[in-house]
Amino acid sequence: MTEAHSQNQLETYQAAERIIRPPSKVSFGLSELWQYKELLYFFSWREYKIRYRQTLLGLLWTLLQPSLMACIFVVLLSIGLRIGPPGWDGILFFYSGMVVWQLFSQTVSQATQAVVSQSAMIQKIYFPRLILPFSAAINASLDYGLQTCLLVLLVALAGGGSNILPLVPCIITAYAITLLTSTGIGCLLSALNVRYRDVRYALPFLIQSIFFMTPVLYDVSSIQHAWVKPLIQLNPMSLAADCLRKGMAGHFPEIISGEAVLPFTISIGLFLCGLYIFRKNETSFADVI
Repeated sequence: MTEAHSQNQLETYQAAERIIRPPSKVSFGLSELWQYKELLYFFSWREYKIRYRQTLLGLLWTLLQPSLMACIFVVLLSIGLRIGPPGWDGILFFYSGMVVWQLFSQTVSQATQAVVSQSAMIQKIYFPRLILPFSAAINASLDYGLQTCLLVLLVALAGGGSNILPLVPCIITAYAITLLTSTGIGCLLSALNVRYRDVRYALPFLIQSIFFMTPVLYDVSSIQHAWVKPLIQLNPMSLAADCLRKGMAGHFPEIISGEAVLPFTISIGLFLCGLYIFRKNETSFADVI
């Protein structure tokens, strides 16, 4: 009887045995992230529900923020300072820029604070830490989806129904460029924020600086100085905003063209660099945080 009981215990132990191997030096952890996709969904949905809990307008805030900002920019810049297109074209111009910018700023801001805000959980249990900044990117992506649906509706109301077809791939392209850039920067700053809390004080200044280097309020073609324009075009966010605006005009920008290859490559480089630094430091998060 005792021997049978011991045999059952051994079989139970062998069935529950799990071999944990160190990750490869070149691993970015994306396969492990897929294994924990249910946890990623839980984190993303929980944060999204908390954001709009006990709000009167709820998801409407996602649409109101860029819409109201676009109207303000038309009044102040287009009408007041005569910068940018006026009227309905101005609303579409500024709204498209704000849609791309909000995806970037929300992802970077939330991803930077994601690890520190979950410090208690990190010190108690193991899960892929990469879930935290990626859940911030998913939350911002949901807002982007709603805002671009409104953008398509506005383009149709403006009489550009024939431009909707080329606008859809432009929306996807702008999303891919912005998500790669913002997620990479967010992962990098998130890893740094664990060790150096100065990051949270420098973050607003960094985001504001990138805002002025991104053609949200202006068109790149309006820049007069020859040496400034190439610098602005190196910004991947400039390419993302250009994608939406050319899509509204019925044109699809060539990502493989000479001017677009470099910023698109920079966005991929930022993404891979951010993942690498995050993965390299995540094993010490529980000790340092």
